[in-house]
Amino acid sequence: TVYNATTNSSLSSCSNTPFDMNQIGDVTRLMQYWNNIRCPSKSGQKGWKNAWETSGVCSDLTESAYFDTALALRDKINPLSRLVSNGIKPDFGLYSVKKIKEVIEEGIGAPALIQCSKGPFNKFQLYQIYVCVAEDAKTFVECPSPRKPYTCGDDILFHPFKKWMLKTNSTKSYATADAIDQLLEAVMEI
Repeated sequence: TVYNATTNSSLSSCSNTPFDMNQIGDVTRLMQYWNNIRCPSKSGQKGWKNAWETSGVCSDLTESAYFDTALALRDKINPLSRLVSNGIKPDFGLYSVKKIKEVIEEGIGAPALIQCSKGPFNKFQLYQIYVCVAEDAKTFVECPSPRKPYTCGDDILFHPFKKWMLKTNSTKSYATADAIDQLLEAVMEI
């Protein structure tokens, strides 16, 4: 959802331009960083459609520009490299949610929201990192509070991701060597 940063209310002046895969152009980078790594693995088109219909139509960008901008912002955040360079690695270790938030905020200049899921040994694990972007599609800003609060412990698992974890229905897998980056997909609210 797109929010007015001042009033924290959702915007309603959005176009109703339908999602059109042909407008995206080269999907190579979207496949690399924004595909669906759930089992079985899929191409991510459903997620792209959802992102366009919930946020893209409110961005004043064309579909192609919206996805190009999202990928550029992802490169700017570079979540996995940023975390690893600060000693937070996908190694089944327990890491402080506070430290993860600090690392992301130091890098982008705005706080992030951390979403967890239940992981092994009934511990919470890192699921997603959310960041929000101002209307200029360049500046990171504080996200509004989620409607349903995210539950995490003080310390959470950073579970490694391996290609063999994917169950595929076909011989072609869309997972890449950078699949762990997708676990940290930053949701771009443009």
